[in-house]
Amino acid sequence: MTDENEEYFVSLKALIEETYSINDNHPVILVCHSMGCLFSLYFLKHQDQKWKDKHVRSMISIGAPFGGATRALTAVTSGETMRLV
Repeated sequence: MTDENEEYFVSLKALIEETYSINDNHPVILVCHSMGCLFSLYFLKHQDQKWKDKHVRSMISIGAPFGGATRALTAVTSGETMRLV
């Protein structure tokens, strides 16, 4: 998740800083969903603590695959490759 997403992470950081500024310097709350939670976590792990303390109040994860995706594991172990519609 590094090189091909570098532009995304630069834009995300700028968006967080802009949102912080236009909201009277209040730290932002990040709300993420599904795979976006992994991207958000990766992003935050690569920011220094001083920046996070200043700009981010918290992160709310909705449907995050932090434990992995069981569907992919089932497909690999059973050979199931059919798509459900």
